[in-house]
Amino acid sequence: EKAMLVLKRCSSLVKPSVIHIEADKLDSAGRPRRNAEETGSGFLFEHQKKFYVITNRHVIRESALGYIRCKLHDGRIVAPKKIDSDKSTDIAVLEVPDDK
Repeated sequence: EKAMLVLKRCSSLVKPSVIHIEADKLDSAGRPRRNAEETGSGFLFEHQKKFYVITNRHVIRESALGYIRCKLHDGRIVAPKKIDSDKSTDIAVLEVPDDK
């Protein structure tokens, strides 16, 4: 019972930081492919007064700015302003606007 209470408390504390990501895959001409979408999750964090989402690179690798949506825990959707990624670690960092 005590372990379950700890898990529930922990979950309620981190839930606002968990982000749902949708990325439209693009064809070689830079157009969205029909019915081609990648989804995944990420984690929102703040660093030096800017907000970022860390996720797996494979979630966004065939997409681009303007075709990626980050859904926050409260239902708001934000689009990244900048993307950095590392192929060798399969990590991507998305800078997102501070829409508080």
